[in-house]
Amino acid sequence: MLGFDKNCNHNLDRAIEGFDRVDFWKEISDKDSSTQPRTSEIHNPTLRFMHRWLAMTLFPRNDLRTVRVEEMKIMYAMLNRTHISPIIGMMDYWLGTFQRDEYVECTSLITRLTRNMGLLDRALINYIPTNRVYLDYDHFF
Repeated sequence: MLGFDKNCNHNLDRAIEGFDRVDFWKEISDKDSSTQPRTSEIHNPTLRFMHRWLAMTLFPRNDLRTVRVEEMKIMYAMLNRTHISPIIGMMDYWLGTFQRDEYVECTSLITRLTRNMGLLDRALINYIPTNRVYLDYDHFF
């Protein structure tokens, strides 16, 4: 499970049984409506930062401002100190990504994982042809 602790619950919905999207959104944003929730509406700066981090690392996309239900569930678990593993949501997200008819840009870690799972056979992947600069010991001293 990608190195997540064995004590973490892999079934996110079971781990956060008391989660209600509308109630949780009202609690963190003071907004009655949870349609098209945005990061900027989250009052707590730490929770706002955590959402940006989730959106950039676990569920990357062009518009990071939108708060998705899966991200709300993870933030709810964080606030309630529930030990969870977001691996199922991550895998669902990435499986959906490679079924789209558009180009996908991803990191080498994701490329390695998906290649080993056989998901790159039909995906449109843009490889960046330019050489990368490696910062090693000599660079800093």
